Amino acid sequence: MSPDAGITQTSTGPKGLASINPADVYSVTELSQNIKQLFSATPQFNDIFLKGEISNFARAASGHIFFNLNDQNCTIACVFFRHLQAGSCSDLGDGVQAVAMGSVVVYEPRSQYQLTVKKIIPIGDGITSLKLKRLKDKLEAEGLFSQDRKKPIPTLPRKIGIITSKDSAAIKDILTVVNSRCPKMNLFMAYVTLQGNSASNIILALSSLTKVKDIDVIIMARGGGPSEDFMAFNDEELVRAIVSSAKPVITGVGHERDVCLVDLAADFRASTPSIAAKTAIPDIQELESNLLRVNASLDRSYKSYLHAIDAKKNEIQSKREDLLKLRNGLGSLNAILDRSYDAYLLGIKIRENNVEISKKNKEMEIQSKREDLQKLRNGLASLNTNLDHTYDAYLLGIKIKENDVEISKKNKEMEIQSKREDLQKLRNSLASLNTNLDHTYDAYLLGIKIKENDVEISKKSKEMEIQSKREDLLKLRNSLA
Repeated sequence: MSPDAGITQTSTGPKGLASINPADVYSVTELSQNIKQLFSATPQFNDIFLKGEISNFARAASGHIFFNLNDQNCTIACVFFRHLQAGSCSDLGDGVQAVAMGSVVVYEPRSQYQLTVKKIIPIGDGITSLKLKRLKDKLEAEGLFSQDRKKPIPTLPRKIGIITSKDSAAIKDILTVVNSRCPKMNLFMAYVTLQGNSASNIILALSSLTKVKDIDVIIMARGGGPSEDFMAFNDEELVRAIVSSAKPVITGVGHERDVCLVDLAADFRASTPSIAAKTAIPDIQELESNLLRVNASLDRSYKSYLHAIDAKKNEIQSKREDLLKLRNGLGSLNAILDRSYDAYLLGIKIRENNVEISKKNKEMEIQSKREDLQKLRNGLASLNTNLDHTYDAYLLGIKIKENDVEISKKNKEMEIQSKREDLQKLRNSLASLNTNLDHTYDAYLLGIKIKENDVEISKKSKEMEIQSKREDLLKLRNSLA
């Protein structure tokens, strides 16, 4: 059908449609092609300069770059083919304000128009990017992104609150995780619109879930999309609501590269809704496996404990038997020690008696010697008296006979002189013997005293030794007790 062909509206009812000439009806492809030709033929859409803020920036594996250019009201999709790129374009990215030169073309399969970029020049940060950076710096300075204030995620939550869009890919991913990990988990849904200026609805949903008693953790999830759809998750009031929430909040917004302010404020940031669900929802099979391992470990520990108890009982019994033997040995040792002490005391008494007997025997011996000496002295005195009588008689005889035998007198005098000398020697010997006897008796008495002192010292030493053994035995008894 030609581009300038028209449809004659003869009737608006079913009968009027039936009368339309089929040649006057466009196919979708024909319409898309005509629009493409119209854009190509219009100078206002070719080699134009367009200023805007880059968002949803992505570099494909082929090297082509896809992004959106935005202003405060509108967005246009852009493509920068690899063969047109002059360099690495490393200075391009989300939030960059840029001026692009290109032509508006139509992508026929989807009947969508986009700007095919031939050149692009960054001119600074975009307004939206600057506002977002200032807000981030402000909230960070207040400590709202600090790890110290973030709440721990419960391991076994009773109920989980979920904030997401109804019939979205995010809720499907979350339910898939729930069914695979914990099908009986209690979920409390709060469906809201999660794009555009929907922050107030999200705050209201968060406030409602926080008031539910059994909810232990809240998931805020949204699937991927253009960065413009995530603006609600950069709202200051929503960030403050997450920080002040009494329940821990897990965010799973977009993909790994999509980081919003709510991700920085959340108690846990997951890169996708599925990972957010895995973070909050325990894996029943894993828990059962862990419980089985713990149970098996407990069984082994209990058996080891019982075995250790039996070994300990045997050890205690063995120690009791050893202790009993030691006690019996100590009793026997004590009896032996008592007998030894009694024998020692008896030996001391016997020694003392022997010393006393020896002393008495020595005294008797000395007394006997004294008596013998006295007898000897008496004999000498008698002999001396007899000798004097004999001498007197001799003198008398001499006087009687001196006239008769002069020679005999001289001989007799010599004999008497000899006897007197012998008598003097005998007296000297008796005196020396008496002196030696006195010295011997004094030495004997001194020896008796020394022996008595030695016996006393030996007795005290033995008593001290026995006392020391008794104290050691008492200490041993106390330690055994």
